[in-house]
Amino acid sequence: MYAEILPNVPSLTHSFHYLVPPVLAGTLRAGHLVVVPFGKQRVQGVVLAVAADAPTGVAEFKAVEALLDAEPVLSAEQLGLAQWLARETRAALIECVNLMLPPGLAQRADAEYQLLREPVVTARAGALQQRVLALLRERGALRGRQLQRALPRVAWRPVLERLVRNGCVSKTALLDAPAVQVRHAKTARLTVRSRGQGLAAVQLQLGRPSASAALLAQLIDLWPGQPELQAAQTASGCTRAQVLRLVERGVLQVLPQAAVMALAVPAPVAAAWLAAHAQAQPEAGAALAELLAANGALPQAAGAAQLAALGLAHCSTNPQCLRLTGTVLQARAQLLELRGATRRAQALAELALHAGGPLPVALLRERTGVTLPELAQLAELGLIDLDAVEVLHDPLAAVQVAPDAALALTDEQAAVWAAVHAAFEAPPPRRIKPLLLHGVTGSGKTEIYLRAVAEALRRGRGAIVLVPEIALTPQTVRRFMARFAGRVAVLHSRLTPNERYDSWRRVRSGALDVVIGPRSALFAPLRDVGVIVVDEAHDQAYWQDSVPYYHARTAAIERARQCAAVCILGSATPDVVDSFRAQQGAYTLLSLPRRILAHAAATGTGAAAAQYAPLPPVHVVDMRHELRAGNRSIFSRLLASQLAQVLQRGEQAILFLNRRGQATYVFCRDCGHVLQCPRCNIAYTFHTAPERLLCHHCNAQRAAPAACPKCQSCAHPPLWAGHGGGGVRAAGGVPRCARCALGRRQHAPARRACCHPAAICSACSGCVDWHADDCKGAGPAAGDAGGRGVRRHRPGDAGLPRQRARVQRAAASGGARRPRAARRAGGAANLPTGTLCHSGRSRARLRRVLQAGAGAAPQSRLSALWARGAPGGAACARRCAAGGSANAGRSAASAARCGCGHHRAGAVLLPARERPAPLADCAARRAARGAAGCATARRLARGSGSGEPAVMQRNANVKCAP
Repeated sequence: MYAEILPNVPSLTHSFHYLVPPVLAGTLRAGHLVVVPFGKQRVQGVVLAVAADAPTGVAEFKAVEALLDAEPVLSAEQLGLAQWLARETRAALIECVNLMLPPGLAQRADAEYQLLREPVVTARAGALQQRVLALLRERGALRGRQLQRALPRVAWRPVLERLVRNGCVSKTALLDAPAVQVRHAKTARLTVRSRGQGLAAVQLQLGRPSASAALLAQLIDLWPGQPELQAAQTASGCTRAQVLRLVERGVLQVLPQAAVMALAVPAPVAAAWLAAHAQAQPEAGAALAELLAANGALPQAAGAAQLAALGLAHCSTNPQCLRLTGTVLQARAQLLELRGATRRAQALAELALHAGGPLPVALLRERTGVTLPELAQLAELGLIDLDAVEVLHDPLAAVQVAPDAALALTDEQAAVWAAVHAAFEAPPPRRIKPLLLHGVTGSGKTEIYLRAVAEALRRGRGAIVLVPEIALTPQTVRRFMARFAGRVAVLHSRLTPNERYDSWRRVRSGALDVVIGPRSALFAPLRDVGVIVVDEAHDQAYWQDSVPYYHARTAAIERARQCAAVCILGSATPDVVDSFRAQQGAYTLLSLPRRILAHAAATGTGAAAAQYAPLPPVHVVDMRHELRAGNRSIFSRLLASQLAQVLQRGEQAILFLNRRGQATYVFCRDCGHVLQCPRCNIAYTFHTAPERLLCHHCNAQRAAPAACPKCQSCAHPPLWAGHGGGGVRAAGGVPRCARCALGRRQHAPARRACCHPAAICSACSGCVDWHADDCKGAGPAAGDAGGRGVRRHRPGDAGLPRQRARVQRAAASGGARRPRAARRAGGAANLPTGTLCHSGRSRARLRRVLQAGAGAAPQSRLSALWARGAPGGAACARRCAAGGSANAGRSAASAARCGCGHHRAGAVLLPARERPAPLADCAARRAARGAAGCATARRLARGSGSGEPAVMQRNANVKCAP
């Protein structure tokens, strides 16, 4: 047999044929992961096909070396999807195949380089060769990936290959085993034999025998007797010294020789004699009375000789005897310690508490301290059985969700569900037509998703639910776990490798048939996909920004076509492409135009009468008017009043500030110098806890300097423009805002599925009055939402459609839409009518966004869209730099140094015809210290008069230069 195999080698464009060895004949199938020779190295490969006949044109075949997984890692449907991705994205097939494998399973070949001898220095030896040789001398043998990290973006491979050919460096091909594998945990349980006999007797037989232990065991068996010392020593083989050591440890006591007396006649006979002769012989009567009362041997007393002469008592001298000093339980513990079996006995007792059931060895060792060799000895004695069970790393094991029943559908939902159910009933050729579900926020799209998944499961098929970002998975997972307990899997890159691998295996085996996650979850190894749901299908996060470059929505439609599954694209604001395809009939358009507030009592027909909530308005606030009115805060008066009203009503508010960190940058107030990253030429962001400067582009960080590196001045406090600083200042500026929560989008890997549980739970429980965050999907999951922001845009023109879509969505859906967390938690929240939306954009791009997006929206709904203050343009900021004014948000006292009113309350975007002429000398204006020290301030004082629509503002990182 022959197998067509795709080796896991970067940029490989075609497959190779290998000979299937007899041991794998009949076992090897398409989709298996194998190890094959490839050139001078061993690599992993994926079997694409198996055939009985050899391909034509090939004379020699290398054989498959090993099979890494007994089950195929890819199904035939996944292989077809990978080939489609390779054709559509023009990427290598192996890159598309690796998308469908969990991290750590697929390993690529590497090489290890070791310096053998110093090369002869020639004219060809350059600086790069010297760097490579220095690394090998300093660190020893290095792998290729280690050299790549040490020498990034450097062509070091040709240099090493030349040294290998010259014999100066050795090269060894390596292939690591998969980093993830099935984990097993050892367990122990009592055997029938040890449970059938007395556990105490079994425990006393453990350990090593000794004379001291034998003596103690003899005393335990004879207790409460007191054996003779000499006889006990003879029986146990214990020496006098060993007995004395036991006495020193307080285990037993040696009783000295003693003259004793005991009754020689029955007690009635002795009592009759005592009644008749007690007065005549008082000493003998007193001794006899003591014997009768003791009913045992006593030390000889006066009158003992008379009793012995009368035959009423025996008098003798007892030898040395032994007696336990404590209880029998204490003696048993001492015996186990003498035999060195304390931990083994405790292990048996712990296993007995579990009624013979298995107990993890790790837990047993933690509780008793028993070692693995000691457990092996118990197993050899037949007292316990050691076994191994598979351990699953389940990321949802700690998630507790109350079961939930299906909700009654409204008339609109019932019509949509009828269309979805008809798609399930349709034959496969008609079933592949995607369904575009256009529903406003809170219209009940999630209930349609849940019913579609339930229908797929009822038909014995699986379901995939995609969300745009990992931050949205927690609430989605909870909704689906409440409906499909024990059947939900979550797959995303924030899981640990073991969690992701075990979830992947359980999905492949069919144990879990509902997969939830971002775009990577689309490639889950479900055997039979019945429905694919793409929630928030308009979101640009579905674009893959690395090879292969694909869109998860398009890939979902293709996988649904190959599987004859139903594909549902849900969105409150479908993008232009989806809307156009729906109009052309390529998609089936379904609509939920109204937001559900609550359900009334069900009618006689079974349909629920719903109450609907109007969409909230949006306000656009012109901060130029705020400046002319004397408001120099980053918050408008309307925003402050609305927040105060929200708090007075006992509701909650959300402020979205699209920046991380405590300050957007740090600059010198004397010379205007802005601290920048030397690699990226962008301003450092100031962070606290720990206090540091961080570059958000390359993640470089440094400590905040004590003085300006340019002029050595100490006047360079951070400019509070990040959501950390803005949120803290807002807490002090909003009336009655005593409780707040600051959410941050953490870019460091997190191992749990819930990315913002603390912030969400605090908002749900009412522990916070308002919530400041910089990313979507992290807001409160319930309560009255006070705002809806937009995420930080990505640089480049590619982000413009995304911005336009968000502005259009803000207008179409009421601007202050309910956060995603709230939409997935249940019914719609009661949004106040004056809610505010905060956002940030650059000047030129904002103008285009407004003209293309918000300008076409109904003005009645654009009633509260505002963004934080920002410099009104790089040109004006640069012109004012000479006067020491570097950016917006400065205090009035600091801004007075320059006298440029433009920088007192944030920049205003001016039309091109009203931009001020270049200022010849801003330093002179700084000396004037006037309230209107530049042309910009004068224009602000009299108003622009341009007739241009109110413009959202932005705090940009602008480096000021003369």
